[in-house]
Amino acid sequence: MPEDLQPKRPMSAFLYFNIETSAEIRARDPTKIMAINEVSKMVSDKWAAMSEEQKAPYDKKNLEDKKRH
Repeated sequence: MPEDLQPKRPMSAFLYFNIETSAEIRARDPTKIMAINEVSKMVSDKWAAMSEEQKAPYDKKNLEDKKRH
């Protein structure tokens, strides 16, 4: 893969969570157009309320991604 197309750094645990959760939030009501800042606020609030145990799967993905780099 050309260098300019490769990821610059590993994705954070929060970013993995964000990708998954924002899709779920948007899927709840596909007819409603939500601004990205609305969705981001909802995702951030949900992440902040999670325990370390709930964040563990995303931390694991982050560690696996770090091994690639």
